[in-house]
Amino acid sequence: MTDDITDNQSPRGTVLVVDDLGEVREVIKRMLERAGYTVLTAVNGLDGAEEFCRHEREIDVVLLDLVMPELDGVEALRVIRGVYEEVRVILITGFPEHVAADRWRELGFAGFLVKPFSATKLIEVVETALKV
Repeated sequence: MTDDITDNQSPRGTVLVVDDLGEVREVIKRMLERAGYTVLTAVNGLDGAEEFCRHEREIDVVLLDLVMPELDGVEALRVIRGVYEEVRVILITGFPEHVAADRWRELGFAGFLVKPFSATKLIEVVETALKV
C-alpha cells in the first residue's frame, strides 16, 4: 500500500474502515485522510457493525476486510445492511478480484480492493463507489 496522494482541503465524505490488522487499518486511514476523507475505524466485524450503527447517517462508504474475528466481513455486512440496505461497501481481500467478485457478487459490494494496494487504487475505488 504505497503511492503519495496530495492533501485535499475540502471534506470529501466519511469512510468507515473495518480491518483487524492495526497497521493495515492505520495506513488506509492515513491515505484516506490525506485525500480529504473523514475516517472512522473499527478493529473487527463486530466493532465495525457497532460503529456503523452509531454513525450510520455520517458514513458514505464502508471498507470491510473479509477475514476478521468477532464477525467476519460477510457477517458484518449482513448486520450493516440490516441497518441501511443501500450502504456502499468495498470488500478488502487477499483473494484475486475475479475470485472475490465471483464468490461474493450476490452481496452487492460496490468494489473490491485486493491487498496490497496503492493509495491511488484505494482512492479510485472509493471515488467510484461514491458515484454509484
